[in-house]
Amino acid sequence: MNINRLQISYSQVDHFIIGFAEEALYKLINNEIQSKVVSIDVNNNDIPKIYSNHIIDVKKGSTVSLETKRGCPYNCSFCSYKGNDHRKITKHNLDKIKVELKYLDQVGVEKVNIIDPIFTLKNYKSLLMYLIEINFKPTLSIQAKFEVLNNEMIRDKMLIDMLSKLNVVLEFGLQSINGKTLRSIERVNDLSVVQTIIHKLNDLNIKYEVSVIRGLPGETLDSFIDLLNFLDEISCKNYIVYQLTLLSNTKLCNQVDEFGLQYVTVNGLDFVISSNSYTYKDYLKMIALEKRNNNQDK
Repeated sequence: MNINRLQISYSQVDHFIIGFAEEALYKLINNEIQSKVVSIDVNNNDIPKIYSNHIIDVKKGSTVSLETKRGCPYNCSFCSYKGNDHRKITKHNLDKIKVELKYLDQVGVEKVNIIDPIFTLKNYKSLLMYLIEINFKPTLSIQAKFEVLNNEMIRDKMLIDMLSKLNVVLEFGLQSINGKTLRSIERVNDLSVVQTIIHKLNDLNIKYEVSVIRGLPGETLDSFIDLLNFLDEISCKNYIVYQLTLLSNTKLCNQVDEFGLQYVTVNGLDFVISSNSYTYKDYLKMIALEKRNNNQDK
């Protein structure tokens, strides 16, 4: 993380918190620390139940977010987790999470977004079993990775059956299938595994959403067309295209010149619109292709 660059870009900011903020923010508010840059580990056991304790009010039919673990072992250069000092995976107490989910079910919320970067890592199977036991009714949206889910399904043949018994939406980040692009963002995708998982989910009518990113370095108009064709060929029923955003604490943000990234700033966010591998005109054609494909799907 280029903290000096951040301090120059945001000179009006009094303090920068790196990583998770609960402990750091508390100490800053209480004037216990004066440092310009603050990074403090957080003990998950010190984080209380926020819904069942009525710290945050919840209404029937609402959508809420819940965390069961923190951290991500992967290094995608566009993602803020890579620039996070707290990358190790730490779990919340399972009993605490169970109490929260049971309360949310009883309230009758419509959807629970599990915000773990990858839900299907560590300590999740017992949680799924518990949700099946209590007949958990809200939609459960969970972040997954194709290769991780595939490995877990090989180890546990009952996993796919467990998912099919819950109202889940599996959210996968594919991002690209272009080898040059994937190397640029320090990511690996096994396309045969992607196809296998999509076919299994389709067969069992398990809902999912695949996200890809428009405008990654190394992408071209032709490779973007290949990406859309690949999603069509594997019968992907639901995908969303996001435009590349430069996050200030990521490695990619420091590679703007290397990849020739050009961007526009909208509401404080930097959206990439061209690079060394594609022009702005190409970028507009990518958008047109997305719209055409979405209309065809409808």
